Amino acid sequence: MRPALALLALPLLTACVPQVDATVPLSAVFTAGNDEAAVSVPATLAIPQRDSAQCIEDLPALAASLRTVMPITAAPTCSGNDAAQHYAVFATELAIIPLGADRPHGQLFVIEDEASYEGGGESHTLTLLAMRTYAEVAALVGAGTPPAGPIPIDALPVLTINLSNDTAVPAGIQYFAAFVDGEPVTEESGPLSLEPGGTVIVRLPDVGAAIVAQGNGYRFATIYATH
Repeated sequence: MRPALALLALPLLTACVPQVDATVPLSAVFTAGNDEAAVSVPATLAIPQRDSAQCIEDLPALAASLRTVMPITAAPTCSGNDAAQHYAVFATELAIIPLGADRPHGQLFVIEDEASYEGGGESHTLTLLAMRTYAEVAALVGAGTPPAGPIPIDALPVLTINLSNDTAVPAGIQYFAAFVDGEPVTEESGPLSLEPGGTVIVRLPDVGAAIVAQGNGYRFATIYATH
């Protein structure tokens, strides 16, 4: 097994862990890179809860704490039932910023867009960055301080980015060690086409989630624009 594929072969998370889910239209990526301006896109943060009663009781305090590090754009909710995992769910925003721009305050995550125009082409390399570490957020929401050292695989957050092609032309996307629609994809897979109106679900692998959870950045894709 190739080294990159070996990294992706780590088990998928099934435990009740924090989840971040962002929706990123390609037009927002192109605007951020080409206009050198920050663009906000919708995202959700889901935090595990013991049960629905705990979620309802803790929701106001969780929301108050999280507002100190991220915008909350809708009323928080509790999801799950007696037979499912339970989450406190917060609607928020994620900023896409051009590479080298000041990282905005009051954001939990940002995506840096490294735009390139070499050879007459246009590409945008995307890196997901955390503005707070996993330990800082855990302490903020009352989950305690995790022990020093690497975060256990079964405790890593699930980080998902839904890329949607809302333009009129196909786009080529080069992925860097990620799960795309549930399938492992590496740089060796080559660029894959995303047709107009299409959406792909990009899930960071455990190694990527671990890097982001430490407050660092993980490069996950390059988008090649066609005009």
